[in-house]
Amino acid sequence: MESMLGAFLSGSAAAALISGLFSLLQGRLQRGKRRSATEQALIDGMKFVLLDVIAQRAVRYLQAGEAELHDKQLLRQMHQVYHTGLGGNGDLDTLMERVDQLPVRLEGFGERGET
Repeated sequence: MESMLGAFLSGSAAAALISGLFSLLQGRLQRGKRRSATEQALIDGMKFVLLDVIAQRAVRYLQAGEAELHDKQLLRQMHQVYHTGLGGNGDLDTLMERVDQLPVRLEGFGERGET
């Protein structure tokens, strides 16, 4: 079960799910309602999951020395939701700067491209 959850969280589906949940919460908050304890727990949980997923992916790309363009874009979107949307701290900023500087791996060509 844990490997299934890990596979789910490492894909695009995780970003879509988290973005969707965040949109629902954000819409509710914009209507002027205070956060309930449950809503705050969901936000805190999403921040924790995103922090873990972003850090794991970033380290994997840094160890490989490159990343596919789509992967870098997806990681940047997840970081944006974590940092700006959910009010995450700056713990991942340095890691993301390093990932942003990685060369882009061109799919199927086995070459390195420029970022």
